[in-house]
Amino acid sequence: MLRTAIVFALLLTTAAHAADVPETVRVPVPVAALQPGDKIDSRDLVMKEVPAGSVFASTIQDPSVLAAMQAKRPLPAGKPVNRLHVKPQSDVSRNGAVTLVFKRPGLELVGSGQALEDARVGDSVRVLNPNSRATLVGVVVAANTVEVQ
Repeated sequence: MLRTAIVFALLLTTAAHAADVPETVRVPVPVAALQPGDKIDSRDLVMKEVPAGSVFASTIQDPSVLAAMQAKRPLPAGKPVNRLHVKPQSDVSRNGAVTLVFKRPGLELVGSGQALEDARVGDSVRVLNPNSRATLVGVVVAANTVEVQ
């Protein structure tokens, strides 16, 4: 008798909690498939109702956070995006053209180079000088601009 009462109480408690859990959640998803390296813009996203069971703690639920990211892995269209599959957008892209700046008091030299890795403003980055084929190290000071020492 006591066991039946306990089981019945547990069933009522479980049913009450189940009513509190939403069946679907609205999350931003890519409109079309995105490839690694693609920069994600708000135009690439749409809000979609997905089953609550497919949304995890690592699922990005704020479209403004996702719109400032870059794909690290292929992102299928219409599927929630895991925060491990994206990274902040780079200001300098690997193999991309960059402006090299060398500054000293009273002197500023400007040239071109090729970034050897992705980097953001403030990051150190290796750059190839196409004329001398020398590898230089500098700091990203703006989008596609690297200051060398």
